[in-house]
Amino acid sequence: MQLEKDVMPNFRPAFDRVRTIRCAALALLASAGLLTSPGMAWAKPTFPPIFIAVYHPVPGGTVAAAAQACTLCHAPSGPPNLNPYGRTVRNALKEANASVINASILHSIDNIDSDGDGFTNGQEIGADTLPGDPTSFPGDAGKPKLASGSHADGLSSFLGLFTLRTTLLSPRAQHPLLVHFPIALFVFSLLLDVLALVRRSPQLHIGAAFNLMAAAVMSVPACIAGILAWRIAFGGAALAGTLLFHTVFGAGSFVMLWSLFFVRRKLFATPDAAPPRTYYILAFVALGVLALTGFLGGTLSGTT
Repeated sequence: MQLEKDVMPNFRPAFDRVRTIRCAALALLASAGLLTSPGMAWAKPTFPPIFIAVYHPVPGGTVAAAAQACTLCHAPSGPPNLNPYGRTVRNALKEANASVINASILHSIDNIDSDGDGFTNGQEIGADTLPGDPTSFPGDAGKPKLASGSHADGLSSFLGLFTLRTTLLSPRAQHPLLVHFPIALFVFSLLLDVLALVRRSPQLHIGAAFNLMAAAVMSVPACIAGILAWRIAFGGAALAGTLLFHTVFGAGSFVMLWSLFFVRRKLFATPDAAPPRTYYILAFVALGVLALTGFLGGTLSGTT
């Protein structure tokens, strides 16, 4: 018994270290599960460029403007509320067991009169009127107003998604692209810190510190793009529902990344030093907030 009393205290620091590493690894796996959940898989091409590539509405016309403003499928109150055409599109996606819209799914609802105004969706789109608004319907027996090649499919529709204007002047201001940089850099920074604990490698702590710095820097253009996307893609709609929660959690993610950076900044004089335990607690909280922000953003992308 005396031997145990003499020996066990010497092993207690090692046991504490193993416990800390185990808890950190489990938290990282749980957060990774959130980041790779089905909701995150909704980060897909937005509806407007696909719709425009399939139907080629008149540039600047009623349908084209509604598609760009997300009011072709959404109620005037804005996302996530859907109008009759939006609900028809959502049901078509479910029937096709798909998560990304395509030409075949869109054309499958051309002969449906979603808003009940006596004209099919195809007739309304062809006449540059709104298939989800019963007060907007074709005149002159639904005379088509589409540009030539209105129902182009195949290669022309595919290439239409990658026009220079669509790529550079996206209504989402490249936010879905830019936001992945700070997320990936931060997750990799945290992974390096955990590996540094496991392998007792000061060099990995250095790599983690610089990845965290890059994540904080990249969060700035990601936030700017998010604000522009709200103004352009959502027409500056009132912050409510999913859009409100996404904005709040996004702002929280931005603040937490920079808070972590300033905590870590004090360690840059000795970047190979392991961060304190409080840093890891705050980092995993930030990872959870980022995961929720990404989930809500993916939901918004999936309903536009």
